[in-house]
Amino acid sequence: MGYVERNAGGCTELRVHGVAGTAPEAVLQHPHAEQVAGNRDAGFFRRWWEAESVSADSPRRRREVYSWGGLTSGDNLRALWLLLLPFMLLNVAFYMAPYRRPTQLGGRSRAVVVGETVLDRASAAVQRLLALSFTATFTLTAVAVAMDLVGWQCAAAPAVGDVCGTSWLSWLDRPGVAPGQQVAMTALVPLAVVGLLWWLAGATWDRYERVKPPASDTAARPVVVRTPLEDRAMWNGRGPVRRLRAVHIATGLALPGVFALAPVRSGGVPSRLVLLALLAFLLAVVVAVAHPGIARRERPTAASAADEKPTERRSPFRLLPWCAAVLTALALVVVATTTATAPVTGTLPWLVGALQGLFAGQAVLLLLLLVACLLLIWRSSQSGPHGAGEDFPALEGGHAPVEIRRAWRGLAMPAVALLAWVLAGGFSAGTVLRTAQTLGTPVAPGYRGSDPYPLVVPLAYQWSAAAAFALAVVAVLSALLAWRRLRRWTHMKRAVDDAYGLLAEGSDERTQQIALTWARASELTGELRRALGFLLAVTAVVVALTGVGFLFDKQILVAQTWVVTAGNAVLSLFVLGLLWVGRQAYRNPTQRRTVGIIWDLGTFWPRAVHPLAPPCYAERAIPDLIGRLQYLTGTEEEGADQDAGTVLLSCHSQGSVLGAVVLMQVETATSARTSFLTYGCPLARLYGRFFPAYFSAQALARLGEFLRDPLSDDATGPDGAAGPGERAGWRWRNLHRPSDPIGGAVFVEHALLAARVGTDTGDVDQPLRDPAFARPPGDPCYPPIRGHSNYFADPAFARTADALLRSGTTSPVVRRKSPSPDGVGRLDRPSVERR
Repeated sequence: MGYVERNAGGCTELRVHGVAGTAPEAVLQHPHAEQVAGNRDAGFFRRWWEAESVSADSPRRRREVYSWGGLTSGDNLRALWLLLLPFMLLNVAFYMAPYRRPTQLGGRSRAVVVGETVLDRASAAVQRLLALSFTATFTLTAVAVAMDLVGWQCAAAPAVGDVCGTSWLSWLDRPGVAPGQQVAMTALVPLAVVGLLWWLAGATWDRYERVKPPASDTAARPVVVRTPLEDRAMWNGRGPVRRLRAVHIATGLALPGVFALAPVRSGGVPSRLVLLALLAFLLAVVVAVAHPGIARRERPTAASAADEKPTERRSPFRLLPWCAAVLTALALVVVATTTATAPVTGTLPWLVGALQGLFAGQAVLLLLLLVACLLLIWRSSQSGPHGAGEDFPALEGGHAPVEIRRAWRGLAMPAVALLAWVLAGGFSAGTVLRTAQTLGTPVAPGYRGSDPYPLVVPLAYQWSAAAAFALAVVAVLSALLAWRRLRRWTHMKRAVDDAYGLLAEGSDERTQQIALTWARASELTGELRRALGFLLAVTAVVVALTGVGFLFDKQILVAQTWVVTAGNAVLSLFVLGLLWVGRQAYRNPTQRRTVGIIWDLGTFWPRAVHPLAPPCYAERAIPDLIGRLQYLTGTEEEGADQDAGTVLLSCHSQGSVLGAVVLMQVETATSARTSFLTYGCPLARLYGRFFPAYFSAQALARLGEFLRDPLSDDATGPDGAAGPGERAGWRWRNLHRPSDPIGGAVFVEHALLAARVGTDTGDVDQPLRDPAFARPPGDPCYPPIRGHSNYFADPAFARTADALLRSGTTSPVVRRKSPSPDGVGRLDRPSVERR
């Protein structure tokens, strides 16, 4: 029957893996694992032994893993998420703001919007409008393919027995069926696509956002939040995601109804009334999505949990999709009973104007977002450093503080939003052009040739193809330049000599190999950041030039057909490549896990602006980990009578990001009995640069303060700075290697010297030497370079974990009442106020 240690008291090493859904057995370093909590998507596992007598787990100490890979790579439906990449990028861009003031609350819980300033709310409204326009772009793509190319142009082509040369569309060519009625029949396709998104978004909402974080008793004590990640309202997306989803789905359902009425010329009063109702409905939806209340996130409390279901039933937003569906159904009925329609002389009426207006509106929103970002950068400079990229002097012994410079001078938010826009436009143009080329010959408006089945494609799509061709050339050149720069290694030779000492003498080949690996690891993220920044800068220029050219001479591309042809090939490869990868991911679990890595990195953040994007796994993982920490430490209210335990939260790579957020969310009583071990940690190297409002140097120092001895009088300064002496007392150690291209130091880059290898630096950051230099006796090959993986194999891992477990608080948790300014008691720890 076997044995699994199931107690909660004593010491627990709780491991959290990184990306790619690492198997629990691999993380536990044991061939057999048994689930003790959770479900198939995400659960907690412990080692299974043949008998208690041979078990390394005991009531005093055991090892456990939180396996969350099923949240991102366990289901074959994840393959469909590739088509939603622009939506995901827009959500990520929202959290790249250079500055965001945390919400300050008093003794009462209230609804909050992320950030408190008018500027925060304005930039968020712009991004929500941009997200809604992305949904409109997605829907118009289906409208252009089904209703325009097939229902309007192909069905009206003078052919007998087929439609655009395809017998499988012959059902549209029926005697007595007007072109408008054919358009109404094909309107079912975009409605089905939007319905699929509706179902997918609802299913993911039910599995992720519906899981609420543990309640925070703000009615009993005040909450002071100094950094945005401390606020549990951020991870409570049940209400706002549901409201945003209703608005986006309603928009997607209403647009086909509008274009179904476009060809109608004598529908009378009913058609005009239905059209007016649809347009008024769309205008109301735009106003609603711009209002800050739609994205309002509530801090979870016991009172809000009790009132949740009645609130859901009263919400008017749940009726919006059904209202849109009814209006579109009325539009289709009006079209089905009308035979008088406009002549088929080009694209579907209103489609060209709608596309041009949509693209122009998106360009204006991006400009407004750029202005808001510049103002936020200025606001950040007025509020202090905030990890904005100050120059730090080197310390003694070659050590230097880690510089957290904002990526792309703080312009990451509009830059990534621009990338999302380009991808959305490219996907839309590629799909339409590829479909037109499959059904016939894509031509420009005003075509007078004799090609069979000419299909008029809006010029906006053709200009998008030309821009895509230019960007593809720049992308290839940027990749080649980055690859060339990564081949440099000589500047790392001295670091290798210092790290290995006498071992490096007389072995130039091995020294060069290690120096090249270290150089690539240290420069990879920087080179990719620079290459992508250059590409985005060129993208902005190309988009601007394309917009100017389109405004002043739309027909210039008609004579340059090779540019459109090349762009069409690029976009077709892009669309077909996404579909191929999606098909492979659907059929192959290994490939699906690889695709899951993208979502592991991109779906950490909540769906703040686009609710149809791939879901945020942290909405499920963070409440899971908070509840498990409270259970293992004996600090949850339901388990107050159990023995108090201590926990070592041991996190690798992306898991360290989850662990950091969890420790900023839990109550003081829980974090006082928790230690933190990170390895391959991207907190400063990646997240601090791209998400400076959330992972600034001050936020990371505050995280360390939460891991300080509760009875200690040492604290960080008012600016959030902490010296090595203060950090030495934190129950946090970070292991990093020079061969790791992703993880790195968090506070100080300690020089790796041969004489100090294996010794504790007396600080959070602990450098490890990788790989072993010489061949083992009898082995013809050099030891492997581990890089970002298998930190468990280093002897320093076990030593550091043991030391952290021994340093954890073992005395009973002291719950002290201290008076608050308004006379309400609160749980307190010196200089640290919790959520």
